Formats: sequence, C-alpha cells, structure tokens
Amino acid sequence: MNKVKSKRSPDGRVFFYWNPSQSMRDSINARYYQSLDAVDVQIYIASCQNKFWDYKSKIKTKEWVDGNSVSALVIAYRKTSMWANLSDNSKRVYTYLLESILWEPFADHKKPMAETLISSIDFKYAESVYIHSQQAISKHHAMHVCKVLRVVWGQGLRLGMVKSNPFLKMGIKSIPPRTVMWTPDQVELAIQTADKMGYTGLGTLILLCYDLCQRPGDMRQLTWDCFDGSTLQSEHIDMDAPSLKFTQEKTGVAIKVIVSEWLQERLSNTVRRNACPFIVVNDNPAQRRYVYKSYHCRRLYNSHLNIIRKEAGLPDYLKMADLRRTGATEMAESGCTNAELRSVTGHKTMDVLSIYVRHTDKLAATGQSKRYAKRNHA
Repeated sequence: MNKVKSKRSPDGRVFFYWNPSQSMRDSINARYYQSLDAVDVQIYIASCQNKFWDYKSKIKTKEWVDGNSVSALVIAYRKTSMWANLSDNSKRVYTYLLESILWEPFADHKKPMAETLISSIDFKYAESVYIHSQQAISKHHAMHVCKVLRVVWGQGLRLGMVKSNPFLKMGIKSIPPRTVMWTPDQVELAIQTADKMGYTGLGTLILLCYDLCQRPGDMRQLTWDCFDGSTLQSEHIDMDAPSLKFTQEKTGVAIKVIVSEWLQERLSNTVRRNACPFIVVNDNPAQRRYVYKSYHCRRLYNSHLNIIRKEAGLPDYLKMADLRRTGATEMAESGCTNAELRSVTGHKTMDVLSIYVRHTDKLAATGQSKRYAKRNHA
C-alpha cells in the first residue's frame, strides 16, 4: 500500500520515491516525495500515515475505522498522555515501526493487521509479527516493533479495549550492545577525506559528534544560535573556550559544553549561509540540487558517509552514531568522573549517582577540559 519505489536518473543516481493515494492527497494534502535515501522516504510515508490516522479518527462514522480493529486501538493510544509526552523524534520512530507492520498482509493472515479485530490478536499472532519483521527487515527491527506494540496493548488494557497483552513475555533475546569505536586516526582521515571530496559539512558533523559525544540527530540540527559566545573555564586547564548549548531531542536534557581548539578553528572557518540557520550543511558542488541543503534532512548524511568511507578505505562497519561512544570512552579514559561524563553526554542515569548528581555546566566544562588537556599534551 505504501511501499517505497526506486528509479535511476540519467546520470546514474538511484532515487527513491513515494506517490500517495488520492485519498491521502485529498484528506491531508500528501504529496509526491523523492529522496536519495530510502529511509528518508519511509519516514515521510510514516509521517503522512500518522496524519492520516488523525484524520480518520475524527470521522464519526465507521466508514474508515472499525472501532474493534487494531487501527482503532492505535488511534486510541495516540490520544493518551503517554503518546503526548513522547519527543517528536520518538513519535516519528514509533510511527515508522507501526507503519512497517500494520498495513501489509503477512504470513497466513488475509487482512492487514490494522484491519484485524483486536480480539484476534493472540500470542501466536504476536509471534508471527516478530518472525515477519525479522525476515523482512532485521532482528533489531523486529524487536523494536514488538516493543512498540507491547506499549500500545499496555495502554489498551488501561483503556479497557483489550483483555490481555500478547506482546508481553515473548522470550525475545536482547541484542548485545554495540561496542564499535573509531580510532583518532580514523576520525581525522574521515574528516580530511570529506573535505577533499567537497563534503565539508559532513566533516563538521563528524567532528561535532566525536568532540561533543553527542547523537548525530542533535548535531545535524544545531543552528548558529547554539554557538554561545560566552565561555566556560576549568581549573584543570588554562582554557577559555566558547561553548555550544542545545537541548537533546531524545531526552530533553539541556547541554552546554566547551568546544576544543580543533572544533573552534573549524567553526570559525565555516561559511555561514544567510538562507540557512544550520551549522552543518551539505555544500558539495557536485550535487547542485542539494547545494546548501542542511543535513537536517534525516539520514542524508549516512548516504554521504558511505561515500567517504569507501574513498578513505575505512571499515564499512563504522557508523556516525559510534562517534558518541568513542568520545565518551575517551573521556572516561582521561580520568573523568561519572558525573562529569554524564553532564557532557546527557545520560540521566548511571547507577546510584543519578540520585545525587545533577547535570551542571561546570561539570561538563571540567570533563571536556580533562580530555582536551590529555589530547593537547599527547
């Protein structure tokens, strides 16, 4: 129903696109969408489906939604305080995960899950959801689909729409945490290669994620307003550096950290585009349709990182998200306390310390200064 399609342009590039149904065009003004990244298109589809659910939930007749269907349960869940309290990013992810399983028939089921009666969803059906998602996409994806459905059914119990939660205690084994890290040489080589190929914005994004130990999603959304002219000083090093301040999208934690001399120099040499408020933009001259387009466009940077990795001869298992873990590990190895590390990374919990220690600008400055001191004196 809402599948991503692909086509090849005359210059050899592959584009992914989606053409919405007439009902979606008429009801929520959905439009034709095209991108170099399939995931970017999938997210747009999920966003449209999200709006379409809202539209259908306002229809008083049962022409669109059977009140006893899974679709009705999802709509009810999206009216709860639990949904309202999710961050915008979490809502997009949840919508994408639900979209991946609700609207296409699978296994021996004749109807899509969205049109299936709630009473028909038992433990056997839940198991088929996991197996289908694992085979169609990945084990990681399947696990998260079932987690979201477990939440939906949990709220259904509270609302009195379901009698049990078939997505509880499925016996799904957790995927081992990712441990991949970049070496300092790999980071420097990736940035140099990005600059050489004209992807200077991508080089800046790599350094931001690495230096500040942050998620790519937060760094690609940084604007020049986040670059604070005020400074934070630390007793551990003679460093009077400007800082970056922002709020993490996933957790809502306010972060303010000093930047290294390396990052200071890069930001000072970055050209500010009057029409673009973002620090990180894609200014590769070889891609004219994307000139000065911000990496605020989800997943675009991953496509470009693939190009950079290949050109630099870097391992293909290195991901942008691994830079956050790499930077945090460097901080720990530099002798930073758990409290200092948490104040930079924004993690809310770390054993018992979470009860007593709060995030502070001073702790963040001290932690980063220790790391930069060790780097500068190496």
